[in-house]
Amino acid sequence: MPTPIQIVLIRDRSKPESEPYRDALRLAFEGSGADAQSPTAYLDDAVDLQIQVLEPDFERAQPSIERLLAAARDTLVVEILPLPHSVELTRQLDDLKARVGADHVVSVKIPDPPTEGDRQRYKHRPDEVEPTLMPVVTALRAMETARLVLADSLKAASTGRLKFFVSHAKIDGIPMALSLLGLMRRIREASCEKVSGELRYFYDVEDIEPGSDWRAVLEENARNSVLIVLRTEEYEKRYWCRQEYLWAEQMRCPILVVDLRTRPYQEGARLPFGPAPQVHVHDGNLIRVLLHAIACHLRPLRLEARIQLGESRSTSVPRRIVLPRHPSEISLHSAVKVLRDTDPHAEEAQIIYPNPPLHQFSLDAVQPILDDATPKIRLITPDELEDQT
Repeated sequence: MPTPIQIVLIRDRSKPESEPYRDALRLAFEGSGADAQSPTAYLDDAVDLQIQVLEPDFERAQPSIERLLAAARDTLVVEILPLPHSVELTRQLDDLKARVGADHVVSVKIPDPPTEGDRQRYKHRPDEVEPTLMPVVTALRAMETARLVLADSLKAASTGRLKFFVSHAKIDGIPMALSLLGLMRRIREASCEKVSGELRYFYDVEDIEPGSDWRAVLEENARNSVLIVLRTEEYEKRYWCRQEYLWAEQMRCPILVVDLRTRPYQEGARLPFGPAPQVHVHDGNLIRVLLHAIACHLRPLRLEARIQLGESRSTSVPRRIVLPRHPSEISLHSAVKVLRDTDPHAEEAQIIYPNPPLHQFSLDAVQPILDDATPKIRLITPDELEDQT
């Protein structure tokens, strides 16, 4: 069975300055750590998305493009310019890009170094991404483009641009929110190709128009974004912060919690933070936040695509909902309601959540919710699903 999506990297192997781009892509999609002295260290602790980054040698080995594309349902091509002046490489690369389509291609030019010897070559603009960060920006662009490709293949409702909803308490979260928004703006400006890889965000002060129903705007955006929670000391004490979180949880949206608390003692959580992934920015690395925020949305799409490919061999496909993380009581109740309301006469439905499986104690606790539902609903992981097919 082919994999849902793969990344094919094309670069000039003779240029050492292209190697950080290769390393950044592999970290972003395949996970693992990075050398602390490398530019790719900004992608430290990247999550394994189970998306392989391939680097075929078109100049020497001349691999079969048909065989390469057959390994995945979708292929994303990332080319790092400039490429070697080779007639054969140009022919094969043009053939490859024509087969995958323009929306499956990310092209990046290695920027010139800002200095040459002791001389400054150009003045760095305040809104410009530094050349050292361009491999990381390329990886983020490739992740967002891969997300769009998967969403389009799945005909998912989230085929539009990814939007980050920055949820924060005004009293102590504004400095971090502004810093994160500033980074998003700079990375967005670096993506001069507005076709793919553009980062969007929602920030209430900027995006709620005068005269609009601000409650309705908040709810709509919290339900259709990746919620980035800036969990400061005051976050859970604020009514609208709690409401934004619960809206996103109810709609089963991806959530990333940035834990910014510093006090040695904390009261118990008022919100179901447990299943949501969390990151720390003790070193000021806000790129880590963007990396994991995109991964929060890309990972369940890749999961659903994997399930869909497996179902193509089956004659009977039950109604299903794929959760972006382990279920909470809120997301589980919401999923059961959707399945009951959309197809109440179905014999079976599935709620699929990421590996690993829940502990039996947890399964026993939620089983009454599933038993009372019509149709009969099974809570299952992808690995368990494959074992039964």
